[in-house]
Amino acid sequence: MDNKTVKKPFYKKTWFIVLVVLFVIGGIAQALKSPEEKAKEAAEKQQKQEAYEAEKKEKEAKKAEKKEKSDIKDSVEKLLTDAQKDGEGYSIDIMELNEGGYAINVQIPYEVETEESEVLLSDLLNKIKDLKLENVKEITIYALYDMQFVNVVTYPDNKELKNQILADAEKHKADREVKRHTEWINNQFDAWSGDHIVLTRLIKENLNDEKSFEHIKTTFIDVFDETVKNEMNSIFQESGFNATAEIGDLVVTTEFSAKNAFNATIKSTAIGLVKANDDTVHLLSIE
Repeated sequence: MDNKTVKKPFYKKTWFIVLVVLFVIGGIAQALKSPEEKAKEAAEKQQKQEAYEAEKKEKEAKKAEKKEKSDIKDSVEKLLTDAQKDGEGYSIDIMELNEGGYAINVQIPYEVETEESEVLLSDLLNKIKDLKLENVKEITIYALYDMQFVNVVTYPDNKELKNQILADAEKHKADREVKRHTEWINNQFDAWSGDHIVLTRLIKENLNDEKSFEHIKTTFIDVFDETVKNEMNSIFQESGFNATAEIGDLVVTTEFSAKNAFNATIKSTAIGLVKANDDTVHLLSIE
């Protein structure tokens, strides 16, 4: 006799029966809902779908915008030389305008401060315009010298912006020159003793006994304008010094003591002229 087990059909199995019961209960519950509840559910479902679509659309728009800005930047960058792109201060910024479209801002460094920069900038501006980049409404190109704006061209032509940029550049240039000159002066002197480093060496080379040199005090006059320059040159002429001071130079006076030819320690005063144009130091006299 065959003892094979006979399997129940799947529709008689417990799990299937439970599933059917739940489905029927769910259907009944849905059928018993009021029209208002069904309308509310449909509205919520529609709202979620619309939110999903809006988010998807926004992401796609941002992606397209990012690509468009990148394409604009790449197109402009291809017009520049390697020297311009490698220079300090170089940048290309693509900015969105409130009224729609984009503005291109380009900063290009120049090795020398020259009026030719305006011609070069105008030529570059025309090349960018010739690209006929869609949605580009404004273009501004700056020339930089030593990290400061020295020239600017714009499209559409903006005289107010150019005048403001160039006025600011002149102010920054003056401030920068003052800072450089101050640093140049400070580097001339020993931070500990206050003596002028090079002038002291020149003084010692002219002494009978270098080792006997003792620094007392050093002062200086900054020839910062025409009035001071004329005063210094008048003094030089009266003193018989074969030297001429220019604006930016330093007239340095050092008081010191040292042994003379008779081995006596005496106090003396040395006068020196430091030239700003070539950084040379001249010992004018020791008295």
